[in-house]
Amino acid sequence: MVKCHPMSFRGRQKSSSAWGGVLLALVAARAWATDAVGPADTETVLTAFTRSEFQMEFRQGVAELPGVLAIADIGRARLYMVRSRDENGAVVDQAPKEFSYLLDALTFDPATYPAFVGPAADILAQLGDGEIVLGETSAKVRGLDPGSTLEMADGTTHTVRAIVDDGMIQNREIALAVADLAGGEGPTRGYLLVRYLGPLETVEDLFQTLLPEETSVRLRSTEPSEFLPSPAAILSQAQMKLALGEFAFRPTDGRYIERDRVWVQENLINAVIPLLGRVRCHAVLVPALQGAMQEVINADLEFLISSEAFQGCDNPRLIAEGRGFSRHAWGGAVDINYSSDAAIRANGADPRLVAIMERWGFTSGHLWNNPDPGHFEYIGPPQPGG
Repeated sequence: MVKCHPMSFRGRQKSSSAWGGVLLALVAARAWATDAVGPADTETVLTAFTRSEFQMEFRQGVAELPGVLAIADIGRARLYMVRSRDENGAVVDQAPKEFSYLLDALTFDPATYPAFVGPAADILAQLGDGEIVLGETSAKVRGLDPGSTLEMADGTTHTVRAIVDDGMIQNREIALAVADLAGGEGPTRGYLLVRYLGPLETVEDLFQTLLPEETSVRLRSTEPSEFLPSPAAILSQAQMKLALGEFAFRPTDGRYIERDRVWVQENLINAVIPLLGRVRCHAVLVPALQGAMQEVINADLEFLISSEAFQGCDNPRLIAEGRGFSRHAWGGAVDINYSSDAAIRANGADPRLVAIMERWGFTSGHLWNNPDPGHFEYIGPPQPGG
């Protein structure tokens, strides 16, 4: 669980064109996140995130800041697996023809990143060409052990060197080393980890001196392993697969996809939900959604729900073209009160509705960095009493 402390300030000294397009999210990580600012000897981990890339000038400037102990480049990639085999060569998973399984991968610089991950440092530092590590959740989904192999749509094969704690690979499914990551090409240059000694106010002030003008910065305190910025209290892709199953897919039009027909038939169902009407969702969600809407009725809060503004549950698509799966692709999220009417939309973030949905195993998007009121994602079974 991430505790958000959103703060905004603007860069100074550097011109807005110095490092164009930089959007930073600084994630402060300490053992057991608190609201307190640590003393001068508190060690903090920050993540700098950009939607484009970091220029070398910026990275060098960060590395030279007083109190900075280490920096490391990390990135994110999406791999397309068509087949997996166990350590004896037997096929475990096989995607249908023209389909593949989407894997969320961490890419890291083996010369710098291992210093940030504790127990897994030696394994990650020694990862060779064609080798990967699996997170524990991904290993459960895949049913694989060290020595297994993953075959990709581009013809490459990766051998599983080890299974590690999810947090050691930023809650991604797999991780692979990319030498000199900062000098590479493409979107892997979007994240920079910074280990710093000192109070957070000092970090904020120092980073401001390096940021382009008008750059928006958010600070978030979190548990030590959760460096990559993401909305609070959502499931990772590996956790979604463990909870709701994994499907093979192929792209169709833009961000829309076609899912493996067998998975669709086994997991998605139609139902009639109070206040919402007819829905098509993952079978796991339906009882919770029915329970939540019935509680809304029992609490005389029906006025918070506009059935005409219900935008559904199942929607086979990516978050955006070239990105990961929307939670709607699992039938694992619902959009309530999606309307151009501001009052109706605001009801989707009403604290009473949010509290009910949370009790029934959903998290609300209204507090995300890009707020999405009325969007509720499945994160687990209902709480006791829900």
